[in-house]
Amino acid sequence: MNGARSIAVSLLALLSGCGYIHHEYYTRKVQEEQRQAIDFLRSNEVVIREVGGIKDVIPSRSMAKHGESLPSRYVLSVYGVKSTQAVLNVSRASGDAQFTLACLGDFPPLQDAFKDQYECKK
Repeated sequence: MNGARSIAVSLLALLSGCGYIHHEYYTRKVQEEQRQAIDFLRSNEVVIREVGGIKDVIPSRSMAKHGESLPSRYVLSVYGVKSTQAVLNVSRASGDAQFTLACLGDFPPLQDAFKDQYECKK
């Protein structure tokens, strides 16, 4: 029985380690995508015009579609002469994150900025 218990404990430890590795990969991947999203916004003419020059961009929140582990949408706060929030859609069809500006707006803390029908100016 000790052999079976030892195998079970070893298997559990292995599975826990795999979960940790996946979590670390996910965390690093999201951080990298957030940096890419910030770069995307800093060079986006629509956003630059809206805020009057970008001074700072801060990731606010993200959302993943059901069954996916990486976010399909990011919301970032953009500060310049004025401030706004930018909603970015993410596509990974080519393997790398490709961003498109879904909309700009000021979303209350509990407003669902992820709904496709949410109206804001592009």
